[in-house]
Amino acid sequence: MSRAPHLAAAALVALALTACGGNDTTSSAPTPEASSSSPTPVAASPTSSASDLDAAKAVAQEEADRYASDDYAGAWDLWTKEGQAAISRDDYVKFHEECPGAGVPYKVAAIRSDGDNAAVVRLTVGGSSIAFSYRLLFEDGSWRWQPSDSDLADYAKGMDGLIAAAKSEGAC
Repeated sequence: MSRAPHLAAAALVALALTACGGNDTTSSAPTPEASSSSPTPVAASPTSSASDLDAAKAVAQEEADRYASDDYAGAWDLWTKEGQAAISRDDYVKFHEECPGAGVPYKVAAIRSDGDNAAVVRLTVGGSSIAFSYRLLFEDGSWRWQPSDSDLADYAKGMDGLIAAAKSEGAC
């Protein structure tokens, strides 16, 4: 999950939660697991049944948890082929090491079918009302995270351009 355009919003939420003390000082994100080079998306059949949407929701939450726990390589592993072709795993990790996320957990708030091979997931940021929608695609027998068109355009800038843009937005 790329947060290049959303890092500033997440940072503001984290700052607000920290400044206000928040209701919970522990993260709901799991402890990062050892990252492997093999992806672990949840397999399902490409239909819009509730169980298939449950599988898509599980992948979306796993993606969010990996990102929030700084397991950027593991998050990238859950991406579609198009997403992975846009930025290498090493560059994605390098970018987020240079411009880390706020560490605020993301929670799947809702998911809906968007055709036979797609779903739209809505994530909330750190228990706030800030929300973002992303797509999941059913690819090669598994649900996969699809970076947004704007994130794909950001990756096309290359590492230097991506980092420079994030720094100019105050997100890094």
